[in-house]
Amino acid sequence: MKPYYGSNTVIEQIDLSRCRPYKDFRQGFYLAEIREQIEQMVNIIFWLFN
Repeated sequence: MKPYYGSNTVIEQIDLSRCRPYKDFRQGFYLAEIREQIEQMVNIIFWLFN
């Protein structure tokens, strides 16, 4: 499995204290196996916040 994470920066170390506590399934670092799924999510987030 090759995990993907939707970010525009390299994640060297996971820091759960930076995660929002009430997001989806609570505080966590979410990955996906499907690259296209992450690309779609990144596009949605970019559209919402830019």
